[in-house]
Amino acid sequence: MALAHSSVRPITHIDIWGHILDKSEKVAEQVPKKCPDITVVAITDLESAAGQADIISCATGAGEPLILGEWVKAGTHTDFVGNHSPNRRECDTALIIKASVFVDNRVNVLTEAGELLIPIEEGAFSKGAVKAELPELARGQHIERKTEEEITVFKTVGTALSDLAAACFVVDKLTS
Repeated sequence: MALAHSSVRPITHIDIWGHILDKSEKVAEQVPKKCPDITVVAITDLESAAGQADIISCATGAGEPLILGEWVKAGTHTDFVGNHSPNRRECDTALIIKASVFVDNRVNVLTEAGELLIPIEEGAFSKGAVKAELPELARGQHIERKTEEEITVFKTVGTALSDLAAACFVVDKLTS
């Protein structure tokens, strides 16, 4: 995730957090090998780091929210890619309510993702509140961010099409 974001953004510092510090430290050691101009630090204070972050990427199987809306500052982009269960989530309802929400695929996310399904069940969010899905963003049918202060959430559960595209890319690279 860190390498993907840094490939399209001028990122100079990344904090890595995980439940097990040793594993976070191992991940933090890997990024500078590919991007030596980025400082990477394994951290223990998730709340503080989240409150300072411009981008938050979460890729876990968390059952309970790890990122709380009250921590996230104005202008932050968040993406949540790890959870694919309707009764689990990586962020809380407060973040979903205060953010503009984008998804990879409405049908899949609104079937599988607790990040949105739980707030919908609580009556705090609606399916119609999803701003756009990835193909709409890619085609320029929706402007990603309206203001510098807008908080954005991107939720993905993956699709067979993206898996196929990734596989084709790898096969092409290996056979070229």
